Amino acid sequence: MMLALRAHDLGKKYEVFRRPADRLKELLWAGRRSFHEDLWALRHLYLEVPRGATWGIIGPNGAGKSTFLKIVTGTTRPTCGTLEVSGSVSGILELGQGFEADFSGRSNVLMNCSILGMSRAEAMERFESIVDFAELWAVIDQPVRTYSSGMYLRLAFAVAVSLEPDILVVDEALAVGDEYFRGKCYARINDFRRRGKTILFVSHSLGVVRNLCDRVVLLKGGEVAAQGTAQEVADLYLQMVHAQDESRTRAADRRGAASGGPRWGDGRIEVREVRSLDASGAERHSFVPGEALTVEARFRVKADVSGRSSGSGCSAPTEPTCVG
Repeated sequence: MMLALRAHDLGKKYEVFRRPADRLKELLWAGRRSFHEDLWALRHLYLEVPRGATWGIIGPNGAGKSTFLKIVTGTTRPTCGTLEVSGSVSGILELGQGFEADFSGRSNVLMNCSILGMSRAEAMERFESIVDFAELWAVIDQPVRTYSSGMYLRLAFAVAVSLEPDILVVDEALAVGDEYFRGKCYARINDFRRRGKTILFVSHSLGVVRNLCDRVVLLKGGEVAAQGTAQEVADLYLQMVHAQDESRTRAADRRGAASGGPRWGDGRIEVREVRSLDASGAERHSFVPGEALTVEARFRVKADVSGRSSGSGCSAPTEPTCVG
């Protein structure tokens, strides 16, 4: 099996200083004393991505997804381990990365083509097709600081795919564009797939990941938590997120009960308890689209609220349960 990239025990560590002065202190101590904490954005990462595959990288914020892509594109260097890349790489990481705000769109296109390894003649030859794809002829000679975030994306994507790279790396940036341009980008990505290009795709949109990717890697805490088919790993990630939501909600409920919780309104009706139930009657706090949901509320009526626009009147005192 021909590999597009192979990561072996890959790791990236950042030194985090609590105060700017601590950096100077550590420099003056010349390594005899440390004033920083180590933050591992990636650790013990092992991956083998076949040539021509489309792999998704998913995970919560801070999982190491963008750090891994930056290492793949050469934007940053790993602290330890090795990464072997076969072929040319082009990518869209942070929106507008590499763009100079005071330069025109035209100048930025030519400059970024040069950064990607094109000669001046090659850049000029591809310039028209880049601007055609981005549909930015009306503003191409304006400074990019006047562009909207969607315009930034269109120009960045058009430049990235113009190189015809062997490996295309796409971070969450596509979420910025409008529906029309996102469709145009995904059509180009699918064209890359048909032609046997390798694609690394980071997104929080699990629907897109399921439809686009052959396999998916789930990162958590800078390490590989799982890898497998798009459906399997996306479902596992949802289960993990739901479990975390349940835990946070229960903790918030306990804090609210201990403090009496926040109150609004004039106090005539007091909500005592609200529960969300699944189809089996079990209490849950997170659901996926299409699941049956029953909301059960217990409230106490402390004063006459008859005549309210909400409907039938209630007289105090009573404590009914409403299920809907």
